[in-house]
Amino acid sequence: MDSIGPYEITERLGQGGMAQVFLARQRGPSGFQRQTVIKQIHQHLADDPQMVERFHDEARLASLLNHPNIVRLEDFSEDDGRPYIVMEHVAGDDLKSLSQRALAAGVGLPLRLVLQIGTDIARALHYAHELKDPEGKAL
Repeated sequence: MDSIGPYEITERLGQGGMAQVFLARQRGPSGFQRQTVIKQIHQHLADDPQMVERFHDEARLASLLNHPNIVRLEDFSEDDGRPYIVMEHVAGDDLKSLSQRALAAGVGLPLRLVLQIGTDIARALHYAHELKDPEGKAL
């Protein structure tokens, strides 16, 4: 298996324009282990100071977020010159998988579920948009 820093990569979850996302295993003493998610900047962007700074900004801002509907940032580091963010792993199906299964079964997602997901997203966005620095300035 590949690794990023001390984390063993177990699966590639996806990628975007800036980074790849992996499921990883963190190991520690006495059999300690847990799943986590790693987001690492693409190799071709690691030499672009502006892109690296944007990735650093994302990590700095994400480290300030503490809300039940926002995945927690657990660590931020660098491996072989490439920065990476470590986030908590939330077990369960993603919305895309749920939607595809419902469509394959010939039904839609239950309205109650759709409304709850929308409400949770709105609460998280409101929290993030209202976040202020220690001097009261909007972030």
